[in-house]
Parts: sequence; C-alpha cells; structure tokens
Amino acid sequence: MRGFMLDSARVLESRAYYRRFIDFIAQRGCDTLLWHFTDDQGCSLQFDALNGCASPNAYTKDQLRELITYAQTKGIMMIPELETLGHTRYITRASDELAELSENNAEFTAICPVAPRTQEIIAALLDEVCELFDCPFVHVGMDEVNFGDHPLTQKALQNKTQSQIFADHLQFLHQHLAKHDRRMMMWADHIIKDTAIAAELPRDVIMANWQYDPIVPWQTTQTLLDMGFDVVLCSSMISHAQTLHPGKSYALPNLTETARQTREHDKILGSIVTIWTPQRFLHDALWPAVDYAAAMLKKQGYVPLAETLPSFAKTFYGFEPSATWINAMQTLFDHTPMRRPWVAAMRLETGDDLQGIDLQQEANCWQEVHDVLAGSRDDVTDNAEAYDTLVLMIRMMRHVWLRLLKFNQNTCDESLLAESQAIEKALGQTWDRERFADDPRKMTPVFSFDEVNHLLLMFTQGTERLQENICLYR
Repeated sequence: MRGFMLDSARVLESRAYYRRFIDFIAQRGCDTLLWHFTDDQGCSLQFDALNGCASPNAYTKDQLRELITYAQTKGIMMIPELETLGHTRYITRASDELAELSENNAEFTAICPVAPRTQEIIAALLDEVCELFDCPFVHVGMDEVNFGDHPLTQKALQNKTQSQIFADHLQFLHQHLAKHDRRMMMWADHIIKDTAIAAELPRDVIMANWQYDPIVPWQTTQTLLDMGFDVVLCSSMISHAQTLHPGKSYALPNLTETARQTREHDKILGSIVTIWTPQRFLHDALWPAVDYAAAMLKKQGYVPLAETLPSFAKTFYGFEPSATWINAMQTLFDHTPMRRPWVAAMRLETGDDLQGIDLQQEANCWQEVHDVLAGSRDDVTDNAEAYDTLVLMIRMMRHVWLRLLKFNQNTCDESLLAESQAIEKALGQTWDRERFADDPRKMTPVFSFDEVNHLLLMFTQGTERLQENICLYR
C-alpha cells in the first residue's frame, strides 16, 4: 500500500476535489486512498441502517459507488474506515435513543461496547460498507477509545477487565467481517499500549501504526511485528500539532522517517500519509506538499524538496520556476508554524505559546515569500485557482503575525482592519469553492473543543478583536 488518507467525516470537500485528488496521487505512483468517512463530527455517507447520522451534503450510495469506481479506473484502491468504538458520536448523536449508548461526554469517548444494540448497529453498518466497497480490506478505527462509564460497561467490568472487553469487541468485528470475506484493519495505538488485548486477536488483522512525532519510534512497529501482525505505517501531513501546512519542525521529518521505515521488514505492507481535519487548512494550498509526500512514499525515504519543486511547478502550474521561487517555497516548508503559536496568533492572544517568537521577523519572512509567489502569478498557466489559494495562505500568514505585532503595540489602524476583512472574505470564498457554502460547520464547530481546528472561525475571531481594539483606542 502506498497512498494517503482523507478525512471526509469532519468536513466534506467538493465532489470534484476527491476526483482530482485521486488523479493527482495516481499520477505519482500511489495505489491507496484510505477513506475516513465517519467520526464524532459526522458521517459522509447516507446509511440505510442509521437515519440521522449523515452530515450535510453526504454522499448517497450511488454517488460514492461512482467515486469508488472512478478510483479503480485510476489504479487507486479506496479502503473504507468505519469507526466502531471510539470516535462514534456520528452514531450516538443520530437520535435520543442512540445517545443513551454513549460512554461519557469526554472529548475522546466511545459507544458502549457491551450493549446488544451497539453490535446490531455496527453489524448493519459493516454490511452496508462491505456491499458498497469492492475492497478486500475494511478499517474499523479503534483508536483513542475511552470507555468504562456506561452502566452496562460498569456491570461488565465486574467480571472482565477493560482489555478483555476491548478484545471481545475486536473479535466481534473480525468475525463479522470474515463473513464478508474482508480482512480487518485497525489503528494500533491500544494494541501497542496494552499487548494483552492482542492475546486472542487473529494475526491476519492489519495494524495501522500511526506515529506522528518528528522522531518516529521504531519500537512500536517492532512490537506489532513481534506479535505476528502485518503493519501499515501511517505518517501525517496535517495533524493536531501542525495544522496549516507541513513543516520541518514536525511533519516533514515524520513523513521522511516513516517512509524510510517501510523498507525495514517484509511484513510492513506499505505507508499511508494521513491528512486530518480539513477545516484546519486550505486544500488547494497543499498540492506542493502532497506532491512532496508522494515522492517520499515512492522513494521510501528522504527526497530533497528542491528536487521535486521544479517538476511540480512545471506540470501543475505550467511554468518553469526560478531559483528565487524555489527558495521561497523552501521557506514555506522550513518555516511553517506549529499549531499552538499559530492558533494564538490568529486569535490575537498572548501568552506562553508565543514565547521566543519575533513577530516582526515572522511578518517580514512571510512578506518576502508572498512577494515572490505573487510576483510569479502571471507565469501560471494551469491550476490558477489553486495557485491563488497558495498565495492567499501566505498572505494570511504574513497578516496574522503583523496584526498581532501591531495589536501588542496598540498601533492598529483602519488599513490593517481593511486587510484583515479582505482576507476573511477571501477565506470564506475559498471555503465555498473548495467545500459546500451551506455546510453549518463552516463557522460553527460541532463541539466546543473543535474551535481550535477551525481556520476561518479563528481568523474571524482575530479580526473581531482587532476591530474592538481600534474602536477602543480611536
């Protein structure tokens, strides 16, 4: 397996985008698209067995079948990921009756694994998934599970450990998928933390080992291999720690080392690059990064960015890039901020997350990158909208640091506010083009803890605070 994971559960991108993404990765030697279509925030498929779970603009079965068939014509296998224990609020939010199956109200929760109704629902959903996806694998999620609070679970814990209950649920999933002649995949984090869970688990289960830190611990993979499992290594281009664009402080070393480790053992089946939570980023600004990640997947290791950018610019944007342009793009990858300071800066907050950051230097850096990329706009002959989105992202980055600098200095003025409002408008228009204008998640998170994942919302909050500051000191 060599490919990517897209998160269509939290926010749906446009129908055209998914086809375009399939084309893009197929042209770069990939063969797999892991389709993460269920999560706490939503479900991007209209299930027959579960009314009320579908997100706005969710695919009908016929529509998704067309996408699956399209992917097959391009040599891309779409693997469905149905969350079956944790990340299952798409089920428990579907009705008041199903809400009673929820384990707790924590950020990471679960559906009660011992309730008979849970197994009925999951079995019915798996039946529909297997009927729809012509794929030998089904990914059942199973990451970040937090259970033990439901009355039925508490009763079960009087006779069994959490590990045993977890393992029983896995056995149920495995047996049900075997009826459909499907091989089970799952996230490996709980197996790594608690190897007792794996004691009775069949060894034909494929472990998707997600490790997103810059230093990728080989021992986690070795543990799974020693237990006899096949493993797929999973890196992340966009994750909880770096949310706007991959950079060398976090995502890039993770991508590089994960790709390299695929060579280490014949029971490593491949590598998948995950891209989480679309409301964090502008997808049309990520094509250079997707191209770069695909190059590392193909080589199974490090590739200098300067080697991929010239051919990418020529084939995707239609122009021969200058050395100055390549250097500016290198700065983007080298200097992309981590999530915590970036979120604080967008919201015009101060505090420890911004310690050590020279705001003037940041603003100057992104101004230089913006000037180079914007200066090459007339040379672009292909995918002009995508290029404009890339330039918009850089413009936003420059503005975020500059407005925070002026906010701290109490030197905000109407021209700064006008620029902030213009960028906010452009971000909204970009959402409408890339996604669905009527999606309520555009400005309203499903959960309050998700607010820090909403780029447009946080930028708007910063603009509002800027306006309040100008009024205060006017």
